[in-house]
Amino acid sequence: MRLDNLDLLRGVAVFSMVIYHFFWDLGFFGYIDISLVISGLGLVSAQIIGSTFILISGVSLSLFISTKNYERKFWMRFSKLLMLSLIISLVTKIFHPENFIFFGILHLLTLCSLIGFIVLRQKKPYFFFLLLFMSVSAYFLNLKLELPYYLAWIGLNVSVPNTSDFYPLLPWAIFYLIGIWLGKIIYKFNEKGFKNFNQKSLKKKGLLYNSLLISGRNSLIIYILHQPVFFSLFLLLNSIMSNQI
Repeated sequence: MRLDNLDLLRGVAVFSMVIYHFFWDLGFFGYIDISLVISGLGLVSAQIIGSTFILISGVSLSLFISTKNYERKFWMRFSKLLMLSLIISLVTKIFHPENFIFFGILHLLTLCSLIGFIVLRQKKPYFFFLLLFMSVSAYFLNLKLELPYYLAWIGLNVSVPNTSDFYPLLPWAIFYLIGIWLGKIIYKFNEKGFKNFNQKSLKKKGLLYNSLLISGRNSLIIYILHQPVFFSLFLLLNSIMSNQI
């Protein structure tokens, strides 16, 4: 099931992510001070973009569960997310071992989708609200433990590991759970419309609108490809500038 408004919002998040990563790459390759990107307003921007993606994913899963044959489609998508997450970890381990991505946003979404799938299969909402309450409580109480390095993905470790992209389960799963809750509310207020839902083709609403819509519908592909493209272009630019010097 695809919803134009949801895809449009996801498209805005994709566009924002690409812009942010462009400036991150500028800092990584030494064209600007990278501290401008990883701290202050730059860090806040990254967190807003990330939380938006996570929230939308929660909403999408909640609405997706209402479709026919959702179990088979879910496991196919889950398998794809898991495979891509492992590939990202492997590639970054090879090319950037001291700062490789072992639990980035795609890893988080993979795990959250599994948790969300289990939660949404429960007939009573108690388990969901208990999970949300525990997550929010752990975050606001600033609960920190001396856990082993391999459990850093939970988000309770005292020290944060060095990694290029780190989205631990806590606190980021909170946004996913809120997204699931919002999705249930959206479905409740338009249940009849969702049951009779048919995907419509792109309407002629302008280049920007359709570009954002297409980006939202292909966010995973853009997420996987945009950084390799940027890195290749920056390496090419560095090579050209070195030859000129």
